[in-house]
Amino acid sequence: MSFTLILHITGAILLLLPALAAPGDPDATFGTGGGFVKELSAGHDVVNALALQEDGKVLLAGHAAPLNFTVLRLQANGTLDTSFGMGGKFTHKFGEFESAIGVAVQRTGRIVIGGAGLVKGVSRDFAVARCLEDGTLDPSFGTGGTTTTDISGAYNEQVYAMALGPDDTILLGGYYRADLAMVRYLPNGTLDSSFGNGGKVFTANSAATSKQINALAIMSDGRIVAVGESTGNNNTDVVVARYLSNGLPDSAFGTAGRISTAVGEGQIRDAANCVTVLADGKILAGGTSDGKFLLLRYTAEGLLDNSFGTGGIVTIGFPGANQKGTGLVCSPTAR
Repeated sequence: MSFTLILHITGAILLLLPALAAPGDPDATFGTGGGFVKELSAGHDVVNALALQEDGKVLLAGHAAPLNFTVLRLQANGTLDTSFGMGGKFTHKFGEFESAIGVAVQRTGRIVIGGAGLVKGVSRDFAVARCLEDGTLDPSFGTGGTTTTDISGAYNEQVYAMALGPDDTILLGGYYRADLAMVRYLPNGTLDSSFGNGGKVFTANSAATSKQINALAIMSDGRIVAVGESTGNNNTDVVVARYLSNGLPDSAFGTAGRISTAVGEGQIRDAANCVTVLADGKILAGGTSDGKFLLLRYTAEGLLDNSFGTGGIVTIGFPGANQKGTGLVCSPTAR
C-alpha cells in the first residue's frame, strides 16, 4: 500500500513519495530523486495539508512569508503545475498573520482552502477561500471567492482543522475564548443555518482550562468527531468530542458529548492531532504524549477501549525529542 509523506523545512517545501520498486525508498520517477523542493520566500514556507486530485495532481496548502494563504499544485510526476494560479501557486491575503491549515477538492472539482487570519487587524477570524480548477478565485463562492466568520468580536479565534462533508459542506474547527469551536459553511460559502447557532458551534469558556480542536472526522451518518487538547494546571490532556450532525453535543458519547484523557502523570503535554472513525464506530486518535508518539482508541460510547494497547493507549518513543503523530490512516484490514 502506498503512502505520501509531507515534510517542511525552512524556506522550502519538500514532498517525498515511496519507491515503486522497494517500499520506503524515494520514488525516482517523482520530482527530482523522489522529492520536490520550492523556495517561495526568504522566510518560513510551511505545508500544513495536502490533497490528491482525481487526475493524480497534488495540492499543498500552508503559508509563505509574509504569512498568506498559499497553495501549490504539482503534476502527478512531481513537477510544478504552471497552469495553476500564477506559475503553479495560488495566494490570497485576507489580512495579516494567516495560514491555510486544510485543502480539499469538492465533487465539482473546486478547491477549498480553510484557515484563519487577522482579517480586520483586531482579532483572528475563521477564513475560507475557493479556487476554480485553474487556481483562480471562484466568484460564485462567498464574496468574490472568499468568506470569513467572526465568532467573537474582539476575541482571537484560531483554526486548526478542516473537513469536507459528503454534501460538500465545509467544516472548520479550532477554538474561541479558550474552548472548542466549529463553523460550517454550505458549498456556496454561506453559513449553514441548520448547524449550531447560525452555522457556529462554540462555548464561551470562562474557566482556567483551555481547549482546542486539532482534527475533525465526519461519520457516515453525519455525526462529527473532534479531537484536540485541554490545558489547565500546567498540564495538557487529550480531549475528544462527538457532535450530532446539527452541531449539538452527542449525549450518547462520554459525558455530555466529551471525554478527556490524561495519558502521562505530572505536568506533561498529551494532545490528539489526527483522528479516524472505524466502521464499528470506534475512534482512533493519534498525537503526542510527553514527547512520544501517541495512539488511543475509544469505544463508540466514548470510553477508552481496553482491548487496544494498555487500557486503550499506545505510546511509542524513538530516539530524539518532540515526537508527535500528525496524520492517521488505517489499512483496510484494520477497519
